[in-house]
Amino acid sequence: MLNATPEASEAFKETLMQRPLLHLRTQLWEQRPDLEEDASLDRYTRAIEECGLVGELPATETGKCARTAAALRAQGNRKYVARDYRSALLKYNESICHAGTESAELGLGYANRSAVYFAMNEFELALANVALAKEHHYPEPLMPKLVDREQNCQAKLAEDQSKGTIPKKRFELNVPVNPKIPFLADGIGMVRLEDFGRSMVATKSFAVGDVILHEKSILASIDLMKQFQCCNLCSAVESLNLIPCPNCVTVMYCSRECLERDFRLVHRFECPIAEKVQHLCYGFVNLGTKLFFYGLSLFNDDLDEMMRYCDRVKDGGNPLKLDYTRYDPLEEWKELYNLSAVTNPDREGNYRFFVAMRCLMFLGCPLVKSIVVTEQHKAFMRQCVLDCTRAGSYYRFDVTSPLFPVQSLFNHSCDPNVQISILSGHVKLVVIRPVRPGEQICFSYGFIWWDPQSNPLFQEKTPGVFECKCVVCDPIKKLEWQARKGRFNAEAKQALATIIRTVRPSPKVDLIQLKVLENFIERHAAIAHPHKDFGLILSLYCRWIYLLLKDEDDALRRAKILARLRGQSTAEVD
Repeated sequence: MLNATPEASEAFKETLMQRPLLHLRTQLWEQRPDLEEDASLDRYTRAIEECGLVGELPATETGKCARTAAALRAQGNRKYVARDYRSALLKYNESICHAGTESAELGLGYANRSAVYFAMNEFELALANVALAKEHHYPEPLMPKLVDREQNCQAKLAEDQSKGTIPKKRFELNVPVNPKIPFLADGIGMVRLEDFGRSMVATKSFAVGDVILHEKSILASIDLMKQFQCCNLCSAVESLNLIPCPNCVTVMYCSRECLERDFRLVHRFECPIAEKVQHLCYGFVNLGTKLFFYGLSLFNDDLDEMMRYCDRVKDGGNPLKLDYTRYDPLEEWKELYNLSAVTNPDREGNYRFFVAMRCLMFLGCPLVKSIVVTEQHKAFMRQCVLDCTRAGSYYRFDVTSPLFPVQSLFNHSCDPNVQISILSGHVKLVVIRPVRPGEQICFSYGFIWWDPQSNPLFQEKTPGVFECKCVVCDPIKKLEWQARKGRFNAEAKQALATIIRTVRPSPKVDLIQLKVLENFIERHAAIAHPHKDFGLILSLYCRWIYLLLKDEDDALRRAKILARLRGQSTAEVD
């Protein structure tokens, strides 16, 4: 669970408990106490059918509705007047989802979103929404108001009042890259470790500040909490600057490209029943059905051919075997499916219930019904979705779970040596302390040794959710880890004193001071790690790296928007 705050975690738990899916699971156990946790998928399916649970899902198939869109937009207006801009954007997004493609409500939703961005001094985003409003039936009598806002935005940009289109620092791969995987640094290989399974280990040294991975997601599971905030394909938040599916009211996208790709590969199976399927939404578990339909599309909807491939012993899955310079998404999917995911007894009963429910629901979709015809087909679909759901646990983060095949090979440690950043559907790994040949490369899911409050939820160590075996959490390993600490020599003490005296935590990063921190970590990590004072240096460095990554993402988004508005290519910006 990445970057989860206590408030977010509690809100997430509360939201989950309100979902029909969890109540239906409880109802099944009450009606069928004889149903074992490890019952077969076939038995779960029959029990759900006999109890009529699918029919008890709320019927919310309202579809596009101008009245609903107007009501949601009015709620957004009240939030806007109260200057609660984030909440206003969420309501406008929901309104945009419910507005018909030929409805003036769609144009009004985009126009209102442009007003919020203007108030937030996000003039590029405001202009993008002005353009969308003009393209989508914005009422002609109101057009002077929209044009006036457009001209004001252009004037602000001409006065150089943009929040910035040039990043303070670029985080692209700055080391030699893998010849077959150009988004991964050379000198990193996959091995299988007893306590960690698939693991990424350095075969050469990496220095502080090295960017060793920059990968784009191929799919994402978006929880209901984020459905009007994130792209349904790549998980990009895009500052809520999203466009809707033209046919349903449940998903949004960061671009026309993502919308079209998702419909071609996955969403066409979901769209006709999307409003019912959303009741079966449960975090990363949704990746099970998404991965199944993604694979089915890559097999050109030939379920029999897909079955023939999957009827083989899994070899564990290794995306590093692929040649990404000649990208083949089908071969990538096969490596994802080949993952021999460990069955977790604490979760398996829930997985089987969720899978049986979702498969029954999807079989109500005419397209799925036309492909999954025989009982053998249905049994295969259930088993394949279960396999993909188990695999999906390797890609989970928080309420959104983007799927990065190569990044998923890097494990967690409470003593990380790289920092992870997931922004706009891209993941980057930045080295935060020296990595030597033979060392495992790890990032943190949230808890870090130098900050005990970094993720209280993680500290609970809930049984069946996460069992950490890193050097901080394993009692035997921890003794050896703590014994590594050396004594600060005179040079290190003087350098530390200088940093404490001159470097001040600030939301505005000083690149010169950042370099001072990098030099100190690189030079003294061998003797300073894991001293408490060294942890403070690492904490500040990681905080600044995150701020710079966020600044880079925001600036590049504005630059791409301007390029599109001017009819220019975004290739150089990317």
